[in-house]
Amino acid sequence: MSDLDIRSFGATPADPGAVTSAAAATAAASTASTAFAASAASTTAAINTAITACAKAGGGRVRIPPGRWISSTIHLQSGVT
Repeated sequence: MSDLDIRSFGATPADPGAVTSAAAATAAASTASTAFAASAASTTAAINTAITACAKAGGGRVRIPPGRWISSTIHLQSGVT
């Protein structure tokens, strides 16, 4: 049984993006949607890759550690929790 962490497959938690000024807020807003999409795509790919690797190894657990992880659709497989 496998025990895999999504960070081993390239996932990185979302940056909460602390904003300290109005200028920073404006700059952050202009890139927010692009950053969100990129974060969701890489995290989704990492989760799906980890699930597939775990299933191919006969099943097991895919760990998503505490934090903010932006993702879109993931595909569950038999034997993977």
